Order: sequence, then structure tokens, then C-alpha cells
Amino acid sequence: MIPILLTATSVFIIAFIAAPPVDIDGIREPVSGSLLYGNNIISGVIIPTSAVDSFFVF
Repeated sequence: MIPILLTATSVFIIAFIAAPPVDIDGIREPVSGSLLYGNNIISGVIIPTSAVDSFFVF
């Protein structure tokens, strides 16, 4: 269980810092939530895509 938790934590931290912007609902303006795109620790968020949503259904 420890390797899975370490991997999940590492991926979450990397995504929180450097995730690319995501187009939500086809509004044609990408929404960014990572720290590299000007957000701070409080307003930072990881925005899931539809591919991730379908992955969580399993």
C-alpha cells in the first residue's frame, strides 16, 4: 500500500504544480488551475477531464 500512496501523492503534487489548462464545457477558453499558470496554493486546483471522469466510473 505504501508504494501506491507514494505514487499517488507524487502524481498529485506534480499535477498541482504543472497541469496544463483544460477546456471545460466547450467554452473555448482553457481553465488553468496549476501553480505554473499563476494560481497560488489556496486557489490552485486540479481540473479533471472527461477521460478521467470515465476512468473513475470503473
